[in-house]
Amino acid sequence: MCGDIWDMEDAAVVCKQLGCGSAVGAHRHGHFGAGSGPIWMAAVGCVGTESALSDCAREEWIKQYCDHGDDAGVTCSGFVQLVGGDSPCSGRVEIRVGN
Repeated sequence: MCGDIWDMEDAAVVCKQLGCGSAVGAHRHGHFGAGSGPIWMAAVGCVGTESALSDCAREEWIKQYCDHGDDAGVTCSGFVQLVGGDSPCSGRVEIRVGN
């Protein structure tokens, strides 16, 4: 995801789509590190009420000029996550305490 115009409305949709609470941060410029592979979406324009990123307005699906130095990131309010599983709904339970 290219984070060129990434904002809290976009982040809200990601947290909702993942079932991870509400958005508390929308990060740009590879805040969590650079990703790899194709950048599938750019210039996403969510209003925050959509159920999934694919429902949001976007400039185009595959963005050639955006690089992973501008990857988008999200911090959600959810305090429980699954790690190390073979799907988003399996894995070891981690509980975040504080920051």
